[in-house]
This record gives sequence, C-alpha cells and structure tokens, in this order.
Amino acid sequence: MGKMVRYTSDELKNRSSQTDWDAVRKMTDEEIEASCEQDPVWQEMGGDDWMDQAELVTPRKQGIYAKFDEDVIAYYKSLGRGYQARMNAVLRAYMEAHPQNNP
Repeated sequence: MGKMVRYTSDELKNRSSQTDWDAVRKMTDEEIEASCEQDPVWQEMGGDDWMDQAELVTPRKQGIYAKFDEDVIAYYKSLGRGYQARMNAVLRAYMEAHPQNNP
C-alpha cells in the first residue's frame, strides 16, 4: 500500500479531481462494481471485505477541570449538542499540526 498523506481542508478544496465524474455518472452500479474489482488498489485492500479487517480505535478520554473564556464557551454551546467534542476536535487538530511538541 502507498504512503499515507494528510491534507488540510483548504488544500483539498483547491485540489482538482482526477476523476472523470461525467463518465462515472453515466455508469451503472454493476459497471462501477466491475471497475472496482479490476482496480489493483481495491484488490490490495481486500475488496468489499476491507471493513471486516478494520479496527476502530477511540482514544481514551480523561476528565479535567479547565477554565475557558465566557465567549468561547458561549460560542461552542451555541453550536448545540456535542460542543465539548468539537472543542476536543479543535485541540486535537492543533496538536496534530504541531507534531514536534507531541509527547
């Protein structure tokens, strides 16, 4: 399998697709499946069985006491349920963008 590459959302937005989407739209489901079966990357992944081999890994959560600015909390709460998970996602993105500081 090839090397894993990460892109920012801006890089993905500005990247041109290498897929001929007009041709894909004209294909039947059967033609798409046949095309996938002949794709060497698809074969290397194990075809439709690749998900059976996948392992979901969720980092353990640790409760902490932290203070945040009122407007920061208000903003995230205004986004609705899951605001703490979104805050965690922002902190994780920052951590992953600065790997030299990761423990």
